[in-house]
Amino acid sequence: MPILFTLNREHGYFISILIGEFSDNELLASYKKYFEGDEWFPGLNELVDLSQIKYTGVTEDGLTSEGLKKLAAYMETINTKYKITYTKVAIYVTEKSQIELERVFDAFNKDPTATSRVFNDIQQAELWLKNTKEK
Repeated sequence: MPILFTLNREHGYFISILIGEFSDNELLASYKKYFEGDEWFPGLNELVDLSQIKYTGVTEDGLTSEGLKKLAAYMETINTKYKITYTKVAIYVTEKSQIELERVFDAFNKDPTATSRVFNDIQQAELWLKNTKEK
């Protein structure tokens, strides 16, 4: 599985750790499986950990811009279905190339309910998610 999901119920967020290389279908299938499973529930924020991803850019044989569009559309569908009005998404990166993945996804994400921030310190990302006053 290209993504490992862990729930931090106490602080109201889940962690998605993207590992290695993967395709559009694997990315979308992993998120669908998690959102349709027993652990996820509406209102959770997300910590996306890109530190272990092997990202060499959006390519035809791996991750494509069309795949990122599909993921963004799926996330918007989930927010509409469950009437989610606000979500925080912290993106943890360790390399500049990983920021490109977030920027490409963000360009396709038309969902006004999600606020995302990029961090190069995972502890700062967790603090931001835990802070209910700061958006």
